Amino acid sequence: MLTATIENANTLEEFYKQIRGQQEDPKHHGPHYCSHHDLIKEFSEGCTSYKELGTHQGASAAAALLAGFKEVHFIDHTLEKYNWQKHLFEKYCEENEVDLNVYECSSIDPKCAVETDILMIDSLHEWRWTVQELQLHAPLTKKHIILHDTTTVNKRPSDIWPGLQMWCHASNGMWYINRRNLENVGSTIISRAKTL
Repeated sequence: MLTATIENANTLEEFYKQIRGQQEDPKHHGPHYCSHHDLIKEFSEGCTSYKELGTHQGASAAAALLAGFKEVHFIDHTLEKYNWQKHLFEKYCEENEVDLNVYECSSIDPKCAVETDILMIDSLHEWRWTVQELQLHAPLTKKHIILHDTTTVNKRPSDIWPGLQMWCHASNGMWYINRRNLENVGSTIISRAKTL
């Protein structure tokens, strides 16, 4: 994943414009790389809480905040790159009365297993890991789970998509595939059919 160079961003909006622009630049990841950001925004209606696994620099985290969530949980095994711009996140959350929670830990650590409306998974990109994340976090997710890199990972077919299909089938109707975007590395949203 590209580590973007952020120059003179004074607001979260400026940060987000720069990082998305760099990620979707044809010289880097290319168009539609951030399709999961669009899913976050589209499915935010009626939701107040958001949790993501794999924050990196905070591109999708910024997308979630700008979508209007009032409680957010950002989780990554290292916050080094997020910390470069964390002041922008903290300022935005303070000004907009958002409950900001940031965890530097494994995405399968029970201490980050909190209830949320929407979960976004963008961490290790291997089904063997994703299924552990789903086992821990899906029972606490009220509405939707968005996954990035469900078409390809490092220019190879992603094993997350076939694993996710089997997992939804095994959920006995609890979860279903809502939409799959095939462009670029791909993204998928699954939705809860039976409410908590």
